[in-house]
Amino acid sequence: MVRSHAGRTPGMATRRGLLHWMDNWVDLLLTTLAAAAIPLLIVETGDPDPGDASLVVGFSWVIWGAFTANLLLRLALSEDRIAAFRWLIPDAVLVVGQPLLSIGERKASPLLALVPLTAVGLRAVFKGRVLRRTGHQLRTHPLRVVGTVVPLTWVLSAALIFRHERDSGAIGSFGDGLWWSAVTLATVGYGDISPKTTVGRYIGVGTMVVGIGMFSVVTAQLAERLVAHRRAVGRTDVLETGHTLVLGWSPMVATILGELLLANRSRRDAAVVVMADQETEDMYAYLAAHVDGLDRTSTTVVCRTGRPSDPADLRRCHPERARSIVVVDADHDDAVVARTLLALLHLDAPPGDVPIVAEIDDRAIAASILHAMPGRVMVVDPVAFVARTAAQACLSAGVALTYEELLGVEGSELYVQAVEGSVGSTVADFARCLPDACLVGLQFASGKVDLAPPPGTVIAPGDQLVLLALDDAAVTVAPPGTWAAPGPVVPRGSDPLRPVRVLVLGWNELAPFALDELGDMVAPGSTVVVTVDPEVHSAGEGAVPTRAGNATVEVRRASGDAWAAALEAVAADGADHVMILCPHEGVDASEADTRALLTTLQVRRLLADRGHDPSVVTELRDQHDVALAPRATAGDFIVSEKLVSLLLAQLSEDRDLEAVFTDLLDPEGAELYCKPARWFGVTDPDGVTVPFGALVTAGIERGDWPIGVRRLDQAGDEAAAFGVRFNPGKDEPVRLRPDDQVIVVSDDAG
Repeated sequence: MVRSHAGRTPGMATRRGLLHWMDNWVDLLLTTLAAAAIPLLIVETGDPDPGDASLVVGFSWVIWGAFTANLLLRLALSEDRIAAFRWLIPDAVLVVGQPLLSIGERKASPLLALVPLTAVGLRAVFKGRVLRRTGHQLRTHPLRVVGTVVPLTWVLSAALIFRHERDSGAIGSFGDGLWWSAVTLATVGYGDISPKTTVGRYIGVGTMVVGIGMFSVVTAQLAERLVAHRRAVGRTDVLETGHTLVLGWSPMVATILGELLLANRSRRDAAVVVMADQETEDMYAYLAAHVDGLDRTSTTVVCRTGRPSDPADLRRCHPERARSIVVVDADHDDAVVARTLLALLHLDAPPGDVPIVAEIDDRAIAASILHAMPGRVMVVDPVAFVARTAAQACLSAGVALTYEELLGVEGSELYVQAVEGSVGSTVADFARCLPDACLVGLQFASGKVDLAPPPGTVIAPGDQLVLLALDDAAVTVAPPGTWAAPGPVVPRGSDPLRPVRVLVLGWNELAPFALDELGDMVAPGSTVVVTVDPEVHSAGEGAVPTRAGNATVEVRRASGDAWAAALEAVAADGADHVMILCPHEGVDASEADTRALLTTLQVRRLLADRGHDPSVVTELRDQHDVALAPRATAGDFIVSEKLVSLLLAQLSEDRDLEAVFTDLLDPEGAELYCKPARWFGVTDPDGVTVPFGALVTAGIERGDWPIGVRRLDQAGDEAAAFGVRFNPGKDEPVRLRPDDQVIVVSDDAG
């Protein structure tokens, strides 16, 4: 159907719009003013004094002026003025009658205002709109109702109290009544004026009831609008540019944010934006409680509510303006992470040179993502990463702390950079030219990374060094140092590894990876004893292999009261290394960590009672639970979520580190080891003090690349960093005994 707009003009549309606005707002105001005539009549018929009479007259003229302006304006705007005038006859009675009745000594009376009020009321009743519109207004515009009811109640109760309390002496004038009504409505009640008659007290009760109800509505509306405002702010577009965008929510976000705040200390206008399907206030509260220094940082932290996998929500965070993006696996659901990455692909954001780091443990999904977004996404497999780290830490005490140091922003970090003057030198020679940094590998011009390269490898043009340093800008080059090894160096393979006995207590998704890693690292003839509680751990029949690499695997199962007896039995034969895994399925993090901590204490005591002092590493899910462990053991924990968080933060800051950590965590590549100091020429049983450069010289001779040391006599001392000294200067003296350890990057454990 085609509508004809003939005869319509823009001016007509404007006039109709103004009339519609007057219907909604001006009519309400006029009705309120006309209703105010009722209390004015009460005062007028109560023999008011001259001041009150003047007040009544003045307000009557205010009512007349409002209705006069309404009448004239409506007639001017109406297309059919005759029909409009018929509708406004009651208003015209007031407009014409007020001046006529006020000629001479007569005063303006509010009685005429009741004429249009009656007409408005009758029209509303005839149309059935009184209760319906009142209820609708109370639901949709409660403050509009309050704005009408409160003034009318104020004036009406003032007029009534004036009439009924004037003879009692409590009220001297209508002005006193207005004061009493105001303080009673507000439930303040100063007590300077109080009703004496029974009727006056009833009026006071009614006034207080209205006041309490109306102010409750106001309070509720203010609270609702404040909450709505906060929610609206949490769903607005972010204004930041060059921000790090964290998508998804889990306890890991606090660790990631803490690392990013440290990394951004030297950056101006740094910002981190977190988007998750959480309430904005809850995210801010959690981060404020779990991120140290959040209230003192210069980095802007912004939280937004939304689904990261929804392109419409994601667009509000402007990923095209981000400097890096981190996607967190919020519910251990790789499909959600994949959908978030697909949403980024749909938006074609960010640019290709911006790093995107995602946490995915399903290898099939990871392969699909890497194929769909080649060169744009770095995928971290949290299960494999933590499992291999736990296995290395189990066999080499101190590795857990070393990984935290490597991955953390504070202290020394790994960097990939070209260093002037390195081209043409061998890695062994140039390592002696770095007084304050440790060379641990090369990134060739092709992009391939080789950690712990052969000492004779020549640095070619386009190659970059993989360095451990306090700051990439602080790497200095000096003439080659002449540090000599502390003593005779034990060549690789001349002190073969002996078979060991490893206890693995518990089972979860990390265990298969950890067993593979352990089997490759231990000597042939080793034994791994796996003890599980079928009621707690997810290791059914056939889930545990009978062999892992060089080791034979024994499986023992016990539940309930038999669990303690099983621990007694496995401890009776002693152990060289112990790895305790907490359950992941069916229990929350606090319950799982509690069980792991109790098992750790129990096994330590059982082995110590039998004269054994093994290395013990325990996996925990919540980093805050480390505080529950005795200080002497606090350095022997692998906090899975913390390590993954640190890795995600590192990769988001420097995508060149992806290849480095891939090599470091690849079973075929180099790994971290803590090797006996006697292999590096430390033979004096009373200990020897040497510059760290001497250990570097010994390490290069062996084909190892030292990055720190660990003193066993300080292994339980938290103040001494549990005996670990990381990246000392080459001239810095270190004191070691033969059984102390040198932390190295190496191809094997020998």
